[in-house]
Amino acid sequence: MKKGTRGARVLETMVNNIISRWIKTCVTWPGAYDKDGYGRIVFVKNGKRTRVRVHRLAWEMAMTQKIPSGMLCCHICDNPSCINPFHLFVGTTQDNTADMVMKGRQAKGNSHAWSLHPDKAPRGEENGNSSLTGAEVLAIRSEYGKEVRSQRKLAKKYKVTKRCIQQIVRKETWRHI
Repeated sequence: MKKGTRGARVLETMVNNIISRWIKTCVTWPGAYDKDGYGRIVFVKNGKRTRVRVHRLAWEMAMTQKIPSGMLCCHICDNPSCINPFHLFVGTTQDNTADMVMKGRQAKGNSHAWSLHPDKAPRGEENGNSSLTGAEVLAIRSEYGKEVRSQRKLAKKYKVTKRCIQQIVRKETWRHI
């Protein structure tokens, strides 16, 4: 064995281990965050304050190029506070959404916020998609089968779909009243 070869191999192994660990580990921004959890800094340029998300800056510095206009700087690690350039990629909104779906991180089924916290879900008139009031729902339930036998007629009267009336009558919706 030549003199110094073992030391060079040890140093190379050590550097590879450090790089390997750094590639796998999130580097968390130690400064301020925005409301979405992304690290941010404020620049003053020509007397104008500009907020910048730090992960975008980290990617641009590491890759020595600007992120094209309209493109996102996405996290492979799904950690918005991470600024490790190995965890970032530039893509479109569609790329970012595809990444989210591939990882199963989209809100659906039992993982949706309202499924996890049903007590916090907006109900009835508080729900922005509602076109009926609680009083109208009670009237629909009262009228159906007594005065009006047709869901279609009720739908026309209350300016909603037949399916909406069906769900109200079956108490699939508006169960809270």
